[in-house]
Amino acid sequence: MSTGPQGVQGLQGIQGPPGPTGPQGLQGAQGIQGIQGLQGDAGPTGLQGLQGIQGLAGAQGPVGPMGSQGLQGVTGPTGAPSTVRGPTGPMGDTGPRGIPGPLGPRSTEPGPTGSVGPTGATGPQSTVTGPTGIAGPTGPIGPPGANTTSGIFDGGDPTSTYVGEAAFDFGGVV
Repeated sequence: MSTGPQGVQGLQGIQGPPGPTGPQGLQGAQGIQGIQGLQGDAGPTGLQGLQGIQGLAGAQGPVGPMGSQGLQGVTGPTGAPSTVRGPTGPMGDTGPRGIPGPLGPRSTEPGPTGSVGPTGATGPQSTVTGPTGIAGPTGPIGPPGANTTSGIFDGGDPTSTYVGEAAFDFGGVV
C-alpha cells in the first residue's frame, strides 16, 4: 500500500501544565574507580615557623660513682721550733720510804719544858640525882613561948612584902 506525501507540520500547541513527579528511581550501581591521576609538581616551600618555647629542665640524674682516691701529696717542710713552753706535767708518785738511819748519841741533858696546854671544856652537867641522905636525929623540944596577945591571922596584906621571917597581921582586915 502506498503512502501519500506528508502534509505540512502544524503549529506547536500550548504546553500543558507539568504532570506530577514520578517516584524516585533506584540508585544505580557504583561505577568502577577511575585510574589515579598523575602526581602534580611539588608546591613552593612554606615559611619557617616560629621557634617553640623551651621545655622544662629534666629531672636530675643519679649521682655518679665516687672517683678513686687521689695520690698523696708531697710532705711539706718542717715548721720552725715553737717558742711557747708546754704545760708542766703531773707530779710523779712519791718514792719508797728510806731505811731509818742509826740512832745518834743519847743526850744527858733534859729537854726544855713544854708549854702548858689549854684547859679542857667543862663536861656536861649530870642529870642523875644522887641518893637521899639518911635522916638525922630529932632535936630536943624547945621551951614553950610566951603568949602575950591573941588575935586572928588573916593572911596579911597581899600587897606587902615580907623579908626574912614570917609576918603576922593582928587586927588588920577581918
